[in-house]
Amino acid sequence: MVVLIDNILDDKDMEVLLFVNKYKYVKVSDFKYLYNMKQFYRTRLKILLNNSYLRKIKWYVILGKNGKIYLESLGYKCPRTPYEKSFVERNKIISSFAAYYKNNPRVNYIPSVDLKDKDIFTITSRRFIRNNINR
Repeated sequence: MVVLIDNILDDKDMEVLLFVNKYKYVKVSDFKYLYNMKQFYRTRLKILLNNSYLRKIKWYVILGKNGKIYLESLGYKCPRTPYEKSFVERNKIISSFAAYYKNNPRVNYIPSVDLKDKDIFTITSRRFIRNNINR
């Protein structure tokens, strides 16, 4: 049985859950940028980890079982967390940049995946698809 304790989650916790859902792997030390308070983030992170909203893998955090259930109950999509090495390494770097610049008023960080049209194949994929169709 899963007991959701959303009454202890505030708006900032919700932002953090959505951030982790988007970037998949977030370094534990980068949570200080998300909460804007160096000491406070440890307390909040501990609560989210202890209640399975987040899950820790070495020095990184991913969305936990209760976090997925909670976000999905609010209508958010929570795709499966990929474990493919190149994807994981790339997302670790991207999430660090996103966390660092999240609350910076002078920089609006937008990852490249948000700039791409998901309905249009990239040139590389078109070449690959075209070459395979012509065979």
